[in-house]
Amino acid sequence: MQNLKELKDRLEKLPQLKGEMQFASCFGQYTEKVSQSGEKLRKVQQDMGYIAKVYPNAECEQEVLPYVKLSIREAKKLYKDINEDVKKVMSHATDKGIVQLGEYAKTAKTKCKDTWEREKMKIVTEWEKMANVVQILDPDKGEELKQVVDRIEGQKIPQDDEGVDQIKTDIEKLKSCIKDLEFDDPFVKFLKSTVEGGASLKVLSKENPHSDEIMKKLKERDLWDSFRIRFLE
Repeated sequence: MQNLKELKDRLEKLPQLKGEMQFASCFGQYTEKVSQSGEKLRKVQQDMGYIAKVYPNAECEQEVLPYVKLSIREAKKLYKDINEDVKKVMSHATDKGIVQLGEYAKTAKTKCKDTWEREKMKIVTEWEKMANVVQILDPDKGEELKQVVDRIEGQKIPQDDEGVDQIKTDIEKLKSCIKDLEFDDPFVKFLKSTVEGGASLKVLSKENPHSDEIMKKLKERDLWDSFRIRFLE
């Protein structure tokens, strides 16, 4: 956030050069606001990195990065204007620019949080249904699965690699709970194959004598949306 730092440094130095109370008041207020915006954006960049480590397919760049870029652009403009003419710090345009900078930073922070919640809830929604099914088949495993799902749901954006590893471990535990089911049942075999890398579509075709049974249980337990089709090259 070099541009925000330059703007903050410029604002801090100007009161000493001018020595006027009115200028000093504006500089003080603007320096604080720019500092707050800079802190928000530094946090956003950090959070984006941790979100990407947990959910590599999260759309952070599409959702958040545009507002980070707008913040930097606004900071550059403010720095340029004040550097060219110190009196512009008293203008309505500068005040508006400082407010706009804060709004961009605030929006970036909100978008970052929204992206995290959306990705997290995809996992939670899918595995809540699975937990209900597992509880019928194996109550102990079902309870274990539910506890992991609840723990993931309560997680905020991790603030270090240890937090990232904990969440990734919990996500792997979800799959383990399914893999550990000890039932010689076509439906259970289908569930296990999906978490072990994917099930062939042939499983649901008429070629498989158990396809009707599997599809019936998928429908009864509302699990259709819990699976993703992956095409192999």
